[in-house]
Amino acid sequence: MPKKPLGQLLLETGYITDSDLMRALSEQKNTGAPLGQILVEMGILSPQVLGQLLADQEGITYRKVLGMPLSLEVIQLLPEETIKDKKIFPLKITDGFLEVAILPPLNPLVLDNVREITGYKIRTYLVTDIEFQQLLNQYFNIKTTSDKTLKGADIYVEEEVAPVTMDTPVVKFTDSLITDAISNNASDIHLDPTPEGIRIRYRVDGMLSDVMNITSGIEEAVISRFKVLGGMDIAEKRRSQDGRFSYEVNGKIYDFRISSTDSKHGEKISIRILRKAQIMIELSRLGMPENTLKEYEKLIIRPYGVILAVGPTGSGKTTTLYSTFNKISNPTKSFFTIEDPVEYELPGIIQTQVNLKAGITFANGVRSVLRLDPDIIMVGEVRDADTAKAVVESALTGHLVFSTLHSNDAPSTIIRLLEIGVEPFLVASSVIGIVAQRLIRTICPACKEECLANKEEVDLLYSTPPLDSVILWKGTGCSACNFTGYRGRTGVFEILTINKSIRDAIIRKDSASVLRQIALNSGMTSMLENGFGKVKLGQTTIEEILRIVGLEE
Repeated sequence: MPKKPLGQLLLETGYITDSDLMRALSEQKNTGAPLGQILVEMGILSPQVLGQLLADQEGITYRKVLGMPLSLEVIQLLPEETIKDKKIFPLKITDGFLEVAILPPLNPLVLDNVREITGYKIRTYLVTDIEFQQLLNQYFNIKTTSDKTLKGADIYVEEEVAPVTMDTPVVKFTDSLITDAISNNASDIHLDPTPEGIRIRYRVDGMLSDVMNITSGIEEAVISRFKVLGGMDIAEKRRSQDGRFSYEVNGKIYDFRISSTDSKHGEKISIRILRKAQIMIELSRLGMPENTLKEYEKLIIRPYGVILAVGPTGSGKTTTLYSTFNKISNPTKSFFTIEDPVEYELPGIIQTQVNLKAGITFANGVRSVLRLDPDIIMVGEVRDADTAKAVVESALTGHLVFSTLHSNDAPSTIIRLLEIGVEPFLVASSVIGIVAQRLIRTICPACKEECLANKEEVDLLYSTPPLDSVILWKGTGCSACNFTGYRGRTGVFEILTINKSIRDAIIRKDSASVLRQIALNSGMTSMLENGFGKVKLGQTTIEEILRIVGLEE
């Protein structure tokens, strides 16, 4: 009897609704991620529920592996390549059987191969994608593999070309570093020069953490390898350079942006990892509360005007705009973007790359696009007066324009536009909405536990404290979250819809504090209020909200 599709099985068992399935399938179409993984990331299913359902389908036992004591000696019964390529992980030996964790579907040929390699009879347990990745992260990280990879690397240092053109230890090391960073869900890799060598750090969920130091005399070869990957000039070490490359990890293609600059102790390299699954997501999964999402959805279907996504670098502005375009794109309208750089291809949309050497800036790029009969335009960033004026002029001539701007919150964005040099009446007549945002870390689901709120916490969360005790949540720290208590991020938002009261205040050149009060009186939910709402729902902690958003003055 054929197995039922996972979505149908979940519907029949009542774990998800039709709406949940449609949202997950829509995101799967964009990202290509497994349906079960998407449902877990959406918070609809737990890994354990998903694992049990998949195990029932396969007719084998599900096993929770998080926190399970494992033996490195047992793991080394299989080559690392076999474990990663065949998705089979040795757990332990019991009564003459090698117990292994596998991902569905069950492949008898793989089991036969493992039996031949190890000489043991095999007992299989099913785990989910997320749990399997946790095993890989724990036992094949860069710390445990770098020593053996770099053994003998010093023999290549004398040869300037070899480390970047041959299958040398340096090449193996840099490839392992990329794979490890992706496995740890890092968004960036930093290679910082020090007097002793190179300090390597990952940025995970917005936080930088040390990974390792390279002090073996191959620092220049490692830097050269990354520059070659990015198509950069390895002979040029004083001038800042930018590059990009693609790399396949576990059957998936990832894009990378790389930048270099000179420093006192040598070249500094930063590598941004671009993940389609994290930028092409449904608007409903960005973290907007229901009322804020409805307000935003009303804005993005307006026929003309400027909509700005604002916040500091790394606050998720580009993700918001990409998700917006993915939501509103349709074949009846003409869509254009001017970006620096073009991070991902959007189907059905004409995307233009800023090229300063060729004279293509944001400002003249917008004006060129206007001659091509656009309906909706996305401008990567408002950086100067020329770009701001071009964006405003586009909106005033009947186009819907999206862009980003560096600003602390939604009301102060108005002041920023005026400071750039846009006249108040132009701002008031063109800008229709501003969405300000930050990214906050969410509590790790694997080590999440309840805790009783103290008086200070209750006073922060409630204007009128409830009579009953307030239960909050925290992460105690585990291997799944690298003992931080947090895993993954979501957004906190505030949306300023420009109404008559705001327009009048803009014309009067009122201060940001006055604009904020008018916006709050008009029903705007602040980022702090949005964040505290997530604390009450058990998604994050007060400490995280105060770290990212801070208290309102």
